[in-house]
Amino acid sequence: MTLAVAGLSTDAKLRDISFEAHAGEVVGFFGLMGAGRTELAKAIVGFDPIRAGSIAIGGRPLHPHDTRTAASLGIGLLTEDRKGEGLMLELPVVQNLSLAALAQFARAGFIDEGKERSAAQSFVDRFRIRTPASTRRSRTSPAGTSRRCSSPAG
Repeated sequence: MTLAVAGLSTDAKLRDISFEAHAGEVVGFFGLMGAGRTELAKAIVGFDPIRAGSIAIGGRPLHPHDTRTAASLGIGLLTEDRKGEGLMLELPVVQNLSLAALAQFARAGFIDEGKERSAAQSFVDRFRIRTPASTRRSRTSPAGTSRRCSSPAG
């Protein structure tokens, strides 16, 4: 599987970015703050709209270019600003853990809270998330919890 970005440009700094990443490769982007790393990641996952260029996975163009399509293809983003962009601080840990995979817990527009709590507890156990209770608000949980809660569920 190959991720191919060709001539990518956005309103947020990026101009004519091209690269390919093949299965098994580790590709890193580095630079000083403000160099465009975050903007590139957000454009790839569909968070920021692209103005020119293309993104393809396995030779197939990524259309529509949005976060839902990217997530369905296994593309995600763990933001560097977890508290500002990665968590809903007023929601409990259980809901923050399930946000990325909410469709797994919904039926006919209603959330199966038991299934959601069970899945969240398995993440708490698996990733050793320290929280007095998964129903506690994320804002009041220990700092390390924000790193683990903002990881995609599923």
